[in-house]
Amino acid sequence: MKPAFSDTNESMRGGWNGVRRMALLLTGLLASQLLTGCAQFMAFNQPSPMKPGLAVGEKRLTVMAQLGRPLTTEQHGSMLTDVYRYTDGGTKNNALSKTARILVYTGGDLFTVWLDQVIWMPLEAFGFKGTIHAVTIDFSKAVDESWEINHVDDRITKGSSAN
Repeated sequence: MKPAFSDTNESMRGGWNGVRRMALLLTGLLASQLLTGCAQFMAFNQPSPMKPGLAVGEKRLTVMAQLGRPLTTEQHGSMLTDVYRYTDGGTKNNALSKTARILVYTGGDLFTVWLDQVIWMPLEAFGFKGTIHAVTIDFSKAVDESWEINHVDDRITKGSSAN
């Protein structure tokens, strides 16, 4: 003969199994969100190294292919001045360095349950950001009526990029 309270205990166990399943499901969803850690994303999106080849005699179209559209353009007689900005990530942001950092960050996440993001995110934000360059290029008319570089002034601006 079964005690009267056994049915109640079985229904309670079924209820607890539902709560456990829900908790496991929510934990899994949270873990999948955290697996896409912010420091990894930040490392992946850091600017790559960039050293544009800007030499006297280079055509304006070649410069625009490397640096994009100029911020400003001024023409004065047979001279043209373009101002560009670009971000150089430096050697610290080459593909091998970024991949290594992403692997280290992911390993740290697994061993510290994502608590290490407190270290990795500021490191990425402040330690690996690129350097912003302001470039002023003077062009002169060539024989074929195209614009050629006459003078290049590439300066590092104050501060670094936020990207």
